[in-house]
Amino acid sequence: LGYSASMLYVITEGQLAQKRLTGVSNALFPASQQSQAALNAFELQTKAYEDAVTVGDKKLLDVAREKGETAARSLDGIAKMTALRPAELKKIQETGVKLKAYCAGAQAVYTEMASGKMDQMEKAAELAKQSTELKKILASLTQGFTKSLQIEISAIKSASQREQYINGLAFIVVVTISMLMMVIVVGSTIRRIKKTVKQLQDISEGQWDLTARLDGTQKDELGELALCINMFVEKLQDIIRQLSGNSLQLADAFSRLNSS
Repeated sequence: LGYSASMLYVITEGQLAQKRLTGVSNALFPASQQSQAALNAFELQTKAYEDAVTVGDKKLLDVAREKGETAARSLDGIAKMTALRPAELKKIQETGVKLKAYCAGAQAVYTEMASGKMDQMEKAAELAKQSTELKKILASLTQGFTKSLQIEISAIKSASQREQYINGLAFIVVVTISMLMMVIVVGSTIRRIKKTVKQLQDISEGQWDLTARLDGTQKDELGELALCINMFVEKLQDIIRQLSGNSLQLADAFSRLNSS
């Protein structure tokens, strides 16, 4: 019963660990990678905008747009991971909306500034605030997914260690009980064999009480042997009884012949 209970616990823990492992592989791990990719792409985007304005290189605006699209695709990929918690999905979707709004506004403002039109400073300052806020949000998302991933991996590792411990303990208990049962059974069998051999030796030496019987209640080969020996002794006892009776009759007849 204890072994069955331990196996049931191990199976249950294994199923939970498998479920957690599936969640890690299908959600947390890719979400952590995608959020980090979005953060990296967004940082490169803002730097490209700054460099485009500083050196007046419009090609950097295309680089910035591509990085912005990369960051948006990463967030969209995370938003499709239904295994994540609803609150996380909602935050990702909101961040994606903010990122796309930033990209649309930044592309227009920084394009004009890269052309030498510096009358967009107020809008650029507002975009700088938005970029700082987006970086904080993306960094927070990345840290959150990374921490959740570490927690899940630690939990799976702990569950695996518990399973190994319980399996080892159950194995030791089962082996110990099996050995004890083997010792008990073998010891009992040897004692019965020795008793049977001793009584057969007594019969062969003529020292055994013919009224004694072996224990034939066991439903096994030794029990059958004991019954056969008991039947043999009963027949032997009958024969001896008959011989004893015949001896008495002969002695009585001999006595009568002598008296006559």
